[in-house]
Amino acid sequence: MNTKGIQKKGLTHSQILLWAGQQLSPNAPLHNTAHTFDISGSVDHKIFVKAFQETIRTTDALRTVFFNEGGVPQQHVLESIEFEPECIDLTGKKEEGEIQGIVHGRSRWKLDLEKRAFDCALFKINETRYIWFLNMHHLVTDAISATIVYKRVVAIYSSLEQGEPEGYTNFPQYTTYVDFEQRQHLEERSSEIQEYWENKASAGSEQPVFFGRKPGNSVTEATRVSLKLGKERTEKLKALAKRPEIRSWTHNLTLFNLLATVFFTYLHRISGQNRMRIGAPAHNRLNKSLSETVGLFIEIFPLEAEFCEDDTFNSLLQRLKIEANQYLRYAQPGSVTPKISGSFNVILNFINASFSDFDGRPMKSEWLHTGHIDITHQIRCHVVDFDNRGDIELLFDLNHGTFSQDLIHKVPLHFLNLLDAFLEDPNQSVYAPSMLNTIGEEPATTLGADSDHRNTVIDEFKIQAVSNPVAPCLRFKSETTSYGELDGLSDRLASFLLENGTKQGDRIAIHLERTPEYLISILAILKIGGAFVPVPSNLPKQRIEYILEDSNCRTVLTTSQLKRNIEDASLKSVLLDIQKEKIYAASPKLNPIHVDAQDLAYMIYTSGSTGKPKGVLISQGALSNYINWAKDAYANSEKYRFPLFTSIGFDLTITSTFLPLVTGGELVIYKESGQGPDIALVEVFEENKVNAIKLTPSHLSLIEGRNVSNSKIKTMVVGGEDFKGQLAESVQDNFGPELKIYNEYGPTEATVGCIVSCFNRTKHKKTSVPIGKPILGMRAYIMDSHKNKVPQGVVGQLYLGGLGLAKGYANLSETTSEKFIENPFIKGDRLYVTGDLARINQDGEYEYLGRIDEQVKLRGFRVELTEIEANLQNYPGVKNGAVVLIEKKKAIPEDEVFNCTECGLPSNYPNADFDESGVCHICNAFKNYEERALRYFKTEADLKKILLDPNLNADREYDCLSLLSGGKDSTYILAQLKRMGLKVLAFTLDNGYISEQAKDNINNIVSKMGIDHIYGTTEHMNKIFVDSLHRHHNVCNGCFKTIYTLSTKIALEKKIPFVVTGLSRGQFYETRLTEELFWHDEMDSAYIDEIILEARKLYHQEDDAVKDLMDTEMFQDDSTFQKVQFVDFYRYTDVSLEEMLEVLKNDIGWQRPTDTGRSTNCLINQLGIYVHKKQRGYSNYSYPYSWDVRMGHKTRQETLDEINEYIHEEEVLRIMKEIGYEESGETEINQEHLVAYYTGDSAIPSMELSDYLKKYLPEYMVPRFFKYVEELPLTQNGKVDKEALKQLNLSQLDLDTPYIAPNGEMEELLASIWKEVLQLERVGSEDNFIALGGHSLAAIRVSARVKEEFELDVPLNKIFELPTIAEYAAHVEKTIIALLEES
Repeated sequence: MNTKGIQKKGLTHSQILLWAGQQLSPNAPLHNTAHTFDISGSVDHKIFVKAFQETIRTTDALRTVFFNEGGVPQQHVLESIEFEPECIDLTGKKEEGEIQGIVHGRSRWKLDLEKRAFDCALFKINETRYIWFLNMHHLVTDAISATIVYKRVVAIYSSLEQGEPEGYTNFPQYTTYVDFEQRQHLEERSSEIQEYWENKASAGSEQPVFFGRKPGNSVTEATRVSLKLGKERTEKLKALAKRPEIRSWTHNLTLFNLLATVFFTYLHRISGQNRMRIGAPAHNRLNKSLSETVGLFIEIFPLEAEFCEDDTFNSLLQRLKIEANQYLRYAQPGSVTPKISGSFNVILNFINASFSDFDGRPMKSEWLHTGHIDITHQIRCHVVDFDNRGDIELLFDLNHGTFSQDLIHKVPLHFLNLLDAFLEDPNQSVYAPSMLNTIGEEPATTLGADSDHRNTVIDEFKIQAVSNPVAPCLRFKSETTSYGELDGLSDRLASFLLENGTKQGDRIAIHLERTPEYLISILAILKIGGAFVPVPSNLPKQRIEYILEDSNCRTVLTTSQLKRNIEDASLKSVLLDIQKEKIYAASPKLNPIHVDAQDLAYMIYTSGSTGKPKGVLISQGALSNYINWAKDAYANSEKYRFPLFTSIGFDLTITSTFLPLVTGGELVIYKESGQGPDIALVEVFEENKVNAIKLTPSHLSLIEGRNVSNSKIKTMVVGGEDFKGQLAESVQDNFGPELKIYNEYGPTEATVGCIVSCFNRTKHKKTSVPIGKPILGMRAYIMDSHKNKVPQGVVGQLYLGGLGLAKGYANLSETTSEKFIENPFIKGDRLYVTGDLARINQDGEYEYLGRIDEQVKLRGFRVELTEIEANLQNYPGVKNGAVVLIEKKKAIPEDEVFNCTECGLPSNYPNADFDESGVCHICNAFKNYEERALRYFKTEADLKKILLDPNLNADREYDCLSLLSGGKDSTYILAQLKRMGLKVLAFTLDNGYISEQAKDNINNIVSKMGIDHIYGTTEHMNKIFVDSLHRHHNVCNGCFKTIYTLSTKIALEKKIPFVVTGLSRGQFYETRLTEELFWHDEMDSAYIDEIILEARKLYHQEDDAVKDLMDTEMFQDDSTFQKVQFVDFYRYTDVSLEEMLEVLKNDIGWQRPTDTGRSTNCLINQLGIYVHKKQRGYSNYSYPYSWDVRMGHKTRQETLDEINEYIHEEEVLRIMKEIGYEESGETEINQEHLVAYYTGDSAIPSMELSDYLKKYLPEYMVPRFFKYVEELPLTQNGKVDKEALKQLNLSQLDLDTPYIAPNGEMEELLASIWKEVLQLERVGSEDNFIALGGHSLAAIRVSARVKEEFELDVPLNKIFELPTIAEYAAHVEKTIIALLEES
């Protein structure tokens, strides 16, 4: 198109968005808006042509063409368009379907926008029926415009037919609106409107995923399905709209709000997303002229809703009414931006427009769907009544990227069920009604079938023993046991048990290692109709005792070595090693004992939420159902040879135990390793003796990288955890195509496995392998919170029923009732509540989506941890991953804090522990070394002797430099030094926040005493404050170090040998002393002084703002610490607070400042207290003040008064801003974030992983930390131990080094010391002491504990030279070995 010289205009906001969408799919008829008008009566084609041409002439939108100029879309209104609607004769077409096919086909024709933006034709069906076809591109029309064009053509047609052609030249023109919007765009738009929509688009709700199906890329194909409400339902809806509590400003707005309520509920129910937004078009016709103008006026703005657990339809409606009012207030022309338009993927289009008869002829309109919608839209719901029949119709346009053909036809039915429920009772829960039809739609949620297996496991084993008595059955090391031998040995043990009083139905514990005796014991117990209770050999003693007591076992089968784990003297123990001969002497003939399906077969313990394990009761019928099914399902051409290598207390082991025995296969037994981790899995693959194996995904990740190409394994059953597709593919590649991999799902309560799939790499392309379909004899349902079955694809909770269900829990009737409920669909049947999330995919397979308790809530969003893990594992180089949510620590509310009855230490102090008298653990411990600690403190005479040492330079100008803050402690010191006759220079740091009254105190006192005094300053003080707040959550640490640095420099310059500090005895224990220093009876003060001096040297080497910004070079020279010694005055003076204040008042004239809050001198101090309380949850003065009480310097009440003094928050925030400190949003007591742990060949930059996940996950689901680990910690049962992963703190997560568990006794011992000293829950071998917050005082504690443990003096600086557990442990071990060799 030649555009030179023509008048062109830019596009409106709405047109630009449509144009951009069309460019993404240039060949798809995305924006054809076609209507047909089926007219009953004859139509004069010539008059119709003239009427339509006149409409073109008088309607500029129909003469508008579009073109691209330099990459910018433009529009131009032509003077005229030569177009004559053709009349197409279809009178020969008898089939309605053929007619509609021709008409509908034309709606998909591509419009050449450079020539015209519309198409029109008249189809003659017969003499009394015509179909007018009108298709206009959305760039020039909207729903109201279609009705205007229709009305104009009909009006002109009528006039022409009656001979009155004039009077149709003054229609409003669309170019007027285009100019208006562009002028408005140039003018400053209301910032309030702009801000409202930008905030709405930026708010946290992410676009929902429906039916668990993430939309395919670039899919525009869609299907439209119609839902006519019918007159009766429409009348009900209109009647509801008239109720006062329902009604909005207008009738149409009320109808919109009602339908939006149901629509939002439907979207929520099929997505599971609590917070979501939809797009709703605003007509933008603000006056009468615009309401009669043809053109594109609508803009689509977002509406938002958030669901609460207790929402009713009405409560949601009330919130939507408010939301809709806000929408109407801010929906102004030209306000939509691409960001706003892209913030939703669902449209609710309430069209208030209709078509009348055609010049007196009855007419029936239809809005044709072209089969395409925007790429970004997954659902469009249009609400129409175009022909004013009083029958509302809903048109659902459903994107094929999300909706299969099967789902497409169910959508209107699901929606209708919710609408009917709303109409019936608006006050019922939005979760109460089922979306499924009771008739005509049975979802694939009940897939199992009853089993015809009736043989017990013993029956099946007997068949093999009789038919193959000499065939090998068990292999253990170099020993082989045949079927006949195993049968005979178990018969003899069974006879022995019966002879010794064991009866049918008894519960018998098996406390053994994995040996042949374990198999013999199981078979013997089952043969006498008993129930076995496996008790692994490596369980903690307390857990063993609990299981034996809770299970009510009468007998335990064990060995003499393991018997020491059992203290219950009333329990009959059969020691299989000691009593071997007696057992062998028992009768080899055993009469068969009949057992019923409901009789107990075994009892296995799983972890319980109360901290005590739960005993799960599995019946003979349940065990038989699973094993008999597995025998057929896992059949192979070879006989099974399974390894027994997993814990006997793990129900996954049941498969490995019984499957080979009932199929004539072999069981290869691998005994526990004894000390350290169980490495049996490694032995299994090294020996390569088995052809089948059952294990967990975490087990598999441990063998990744091994060469298994020669492995004999051809059948692999994986269970116990989510099985990632990437891992399955890797296993298939490593083992080869002959390997069959089964993903077996089954909680212990449903007998090992109940839903199973066979991995198919062609079909199973998703992040996790589906768990498959229920096995024979089992049923599975997916239901919502109201026990409604959910549609296929919708996420819900998985419920299990059938023959494999456990009888319940031992001694836990209430828990059994909660977890085993009545089946609402089958009378007399039970269901187990798994607590697992699942859905059924398009192939009818169940997909496991994680635990409900793994569906965590983060900042208001529900987050599936398994989804993050799956995406993480898709990143190249990541082999396995686990994501945990670090939740907020529960800060103790102020009104619940209590204080030690002796020292006042608050209960919110970390790790504080109190006895029954309310005395804290520190006070109780202090009583054991108080006498030794007090020996460290000296007298005033000792102080005088130090400060007036005759060996020092007698001509010195000053004996000492005294640190004077203006507070009570430092002022009292100055007075006492003066009284002792010392020549004193007083030094004060002016940090910018010394109060005026404190300065008055300082100036008055030094003047009154005649003492020389200097102020010190640094321009870096604010940066030092900020650094101290970030590092220590207080200002004092930075201030103290600044004081020590400046005062040391002055002392060196003036050759002053001593600097006297005013630290209280309580502060000694905060900065100098630790309890470990006083553990030994031979406590040596000189040794402690040496340790403190070494710590002081290290203290000045620590990296912080003082070291970075100030001159600290003098501390590099060790002689500085000889030339200038620091003396703590209160080590030599024991004075109470009351005595001190009396001296200050009466003898010195010191007055407590009233302008500093809690502190007695410094305005900024309350900022430090405020930040510490907020970040750590308690006052930073809690600990030192508690020591002041223990040392007798304060009373408990005086401490409490000072700790609990009011903080002026407004002043704190002012100072915070003044010094440039920005509060962290997350604190140590408010931290809540996701942490991703992963294994792989090497660590990957966290930013890479974060950027990768942001492509696939919403921002809030991207972990804050990524931590590389050499291997993920596993529980005893081979599952990832997520509780262990939660134990690393923020400092450890920030480290670049991977987490590696301590290796060996020395590293483990040192790790336990570090954990206690640094108050950590978990310390790794490569964790850095300094990075973890280790400082000089912590180094003292570690060194003292090492000395206590090994009687070894390790230099204090070694922990800073060798800052990791691995390095430090190596040094300690090397030193010990050297000392041993010397001796």
